[in-house]
Amino acid sequence: VDAPDAGEEIKLHGVETFDLPPGLAKEYKFNVYAYREGHGLARLVFTNPKTEEYLTMEVDFKFVAPEKVGQIKFNTTCRQLAVHPIAIMNPLPSPVTFKCEASNPDIRFSPPDFAVPPNSEGSLDVVFRPILAGSGTATVRLVSKELGDYPYTVSYSIKPAGLEKAPIFKAPLGSETVQSFKFMHYARKPASYTAKVEAAPGHKGPVGDFVVESKAIQAAAAGDEPVEVAVDVRFVPSQLGEIRTLLVLNSPDGGDYKALLVGYTQPPQPQGPVTLQSGKAGEVEFTNPFEDASEFTLQVDNPSFIVGSRTIRVDGKKTTKIGLQFKSDKKQKGCLIITAPKVGTPWKYFLEGAP
Repeated sequence: VDAPDAGEEIKLHGVETFDLPPGLAKEYKFNVYAYREGHGLARLVFTNPKTEEYLTMEVDFKFVAPEKVGQIKFNTTCRQLAVHPIAIMNPLPSPVTFKCEASNPDIRFSPPDFAVPPNSEGSLDVVFRPILAGSGTATVRLVSKELGDYPYTVSYSIKPAGLEKAPIFKAPLGSETVQSFKFMHYARKPASYTAKVEAAPGHKGPVGDFVVESKAIQAAAAGDEPVEVAVDVRFVPSQLGEIRTLLVLNSPDGGDYKALLVGYTQPPQPQGPVTLQSGKAGEVEFTNPFEDASEFTLQVDNPSFIVGSRTIRVDGKKTTKIGLQFKSDKKQKGCLIITAPKVGTPWKYFLEGAP
């Protein structure tokens, strides 16, 4: 075999002896095998052992890379890790190094580059963690200088991810709380996410009780490890009991995330104390927690404290100031009690009067 750097990479095999009767022609068949693409020239010498006459023939070969040596199928879910092992045989008497390439950025290799010992079998894992749902195809290539290219066709079908884990929110009616929803960004490029709150499937609770506080949700490019991203969510309950909504994050580069937000509304909690100076006007800020405009009844349990009005009407989710006065020449304590027909437990503001 004549090839500049063929070495052990081209193999020929054929019978060494055969009979050929006088006056007849016969085809001589032999096998040729190349480990990588390139050119080769095979020289065949046919010798008559009795007369020592010989005939030389040359055959020129062009070895081309295969379209594919195997197919890989992935059926998985967004952001879930799928692994497909590949075994490679090295028939050469020297180690062989492979470089791994993939047309899909979500496909990686473990190890990234690997070597196979002489006359041994090596293996690596094709690791796939998809970012976006859908189906399609990709290519994987294992490239070796000695053994050539090993192309694989990859077909994949990706389902949307399930719900992410989210914190539990608890707040008294008329108050609020802020917590962070954290998720892992796996894409190997930066991404900008948009966020919105939707009605949870099977629930008809008030969507506006959860508000996304984070205005710009940016994620840096991930490396071998994902990047954690936090989104601040404010829970402002408008009714007692359990409230459920769905937080939805979207990014064309980072994918979609959904989390079930669950909030538990507790009865109104006492607040204060509010200090009032005798003879001077004071005030208490009160927020209507309900979505609709509502009427509230005001009263105090100590006549030394005077409230400006017995009833007030406040628009939904709006805050108003309630005027108060204290008239006494001694320190006293009292309580402002605010009631509404929708809630059995009143709001209480403890008052302290100073002369």
